[in-house]
Amino acid sequence: MSETKLTQEDIQVVIVHNFFDQIHDPFLSELFLKLLKLKRDGYQSKHSHRFLPVGTHDFFGIHLILCELKTMTPILCSKIVSYKNCDYFNTPFPLQGLSNVLNSEQSRELQKIISQRVDKGRDISYSGGLTINPAFKGFGHSSLFKDIYTGLHYLIHQHNHFETMMGFGTPKVGTDAFFRKWGVYPLAVNGVEMQPTPVPFANGAESLLMWADLENLSDYKKEMGVKFNGLWESRKEYLVKTTLADAA
Repeated sequence: MSETKLTQEDIQVVIVHNFFDQIHDPFLSELFLKLLKLKRDGYQSKHSHRFLPVGTHDFFGIHLILCELKTMTPILCSKIVSYKNCDYFNTPFPLQGLSNVLNSEQSRELQKIISQRVDKGRDISYSGGLTINPAFKGFGHSSLFKDIYTGLHYLIHQHNHFETMMGFGTPKVGTDAFFRKWGVYPLAVNGVEMQPTPVPFANGAESLLMWADLENLSDYKKEMGVKFNGLWESRKEYLVKTTLADAA
């Protein structure tokens, strides 16, 4: 890779819904393998080699991928999982079953937040697996990647009618501060935010369960959506009409 600093003109946005049902497509099959390599290299550069950063949701979730345009090499990826799609595939939503992470009051608060939205037909997303290709680190790209990801993450939620977003922020790597800049805050009970706690599927790192309704996100988050709307509009998107969210 050249050390020349990338610009948004050098980047192609790729969105893939449900890799599993499209696995016979040669391009997507190769891209999925590249994605697994990216996750392996990205996570092993910061975490234990015993940590497996992939799971069932990677097969049917939505993958947001930034690729270098000339080579289509993935430089950043993130996974977005829909509550409705988890229900469709009879698979637990990633935030179900957190009794070993949250106390009883926090668990009830989380369930209330989910039920108040799902019972009204609104969809919720879980975002995770944000990974940057180690080969692209150290060349002054970090700020650009964060801004692009911020904007595209907002636009993909608008496009798919995800009205509430959830995920984990980890103080050790600064993702909690990054998400606060989006207007996404830790789960709170009676106004008291939870404290960082070890999360098994985050490699045991002390993390905060964070969430926000789309309408309450920060001006920065929405401004990045406007700034990078051109990248979004020129995206390559791959989907099959098999899931409830895709068919909506």
